[in-house]
Amino acid sequence: MQAEFRAPRRRTRVQEEYEAPLPVSYSPGERTMLRAELINQHVLVCHPDHIQKIHNQGYFGKGILSRARPDHSISDQWERLCLQVGGGVREVRRTPFSLSEYLQLSLEEAFFLVYGLGCLSVYLHQEPLSIIELWRKFLSLRPNFVSSYAAYHYYRSRGWVPKGGGGAKYGADLSKTHTHTLTHTHIHYSVVVERVGDAFRGSALRPFSWRSLAALSRITANVSKELMLCYIIFPADQSEAELDSPECVSRLKVQEVIVSRWVSSRERAEQDDI
Repeated sequence: MQAEFRAPRRRTRVQEEYEAPLPVSYSPGERTMLRAELINQHVLVCHPDHIQKIHNQGYFGKGILSRARPDHSISDQWERLCLQVGGGVREVRRTPFSLSEYLQLSLEEAFFLVYGLGCLSVYLHQEPLSIIELWRKFLSLRPNFVSSYAAYHYYRSRGWVPKGGGGAKYGADLSKTHTHTLTHTHIHYSVVVERVGDAFRGSALRPFSWRSLAALSRITANVSKELMLCYIIFPADQSEAELDSPECVSRLKVQEVIVSRWVSSRERAEQDDI
């Protein structure tokens, strides 16, 4: 039985333009290594040019102040307006704290840019971390990082844009939509990531009862999304030692299930139309 995917609902008053699916250049002379910092267990991109490239070409990350598209222009417009008005303006003491708009990457986004695309270098205490060091660091910060990254890598490699924050608002692990429609349409799916073995057995990351699953499905439908269960299947012969390297991702399998609520009145109406 083939799943039927609903057409995305278009947003209104969208001013952002689509630039590129990923922040990489196919010309060797134009390739630049982007930089991020690991600060207090968060991955931050601080250079303005790197911020614009990472976000505008692939929609990675969120602004730490706006929690959306990083935008430096609002405060700059206010400053220019004050200088133009002149009268009735008095100088105030500047705050000693920096309020710069940085770009915050999720752990999955950061590792995909480092490992999957090779266009980002993450620094800790002014020293660049190798791929293995970064993998082990993220594993120590989040025990289920292997499953969450495997799901993220799977969707990114198929042209989707997975986001962690958007899914968390509605009880899911990820939300995703197509790369070229992210700014012009609403999010398509809320994704719950589960870890299972070859025989679909194992301790669930999030044990569901029928009541909790029905509630999550209802919430997802009320915000015009579809609920998707993403099962990360670990081989039975894979040892814990293998999980200490990102190479283990190549042995994992992914299976998806779309969950929808059955409505008896809708079913009868469809049968009558037939």
